Amino acid sequence: MTNTQDGDCAKKLFRKNALQVVELLPIDAEFAKLICNAFRYIQFAAINQLYIMVGPNYLDLLERMKRHYPPMESIPRPGFTAGPCLIGAAHNNLGGVTSARANP
Repeated sequence: MTNTQDGDCAKKLFRKNALQVVELLPIDAEFAKLICNAFRYIQFAAINQLYIMVGPNYLDLLERMKRHYPPMESIPRPGFTAGPCLIGAAHNNLGGVTSARANP
């Protein structure tokens, strides 16, 4: 945090709903958000692409995989993604954040 008073205020606010509060510099917080959004976008895109490739049997196959192979239990079903915000934020902001990191 750049300002201790602001940091204390933010921690107090987030502790009401969060199990843990991690303090980061603003630039690192922005990178964390971009990485999270990019990862989620990749997950959504991969699941939907696999659904298109496999076809009508995909949902049955997915359910059987989840039932008999525990590492696959977290694979979501295909469907609507979070919209353009995930990829848009990454494309629009990553360049600015990267240049800010290189030129403090």
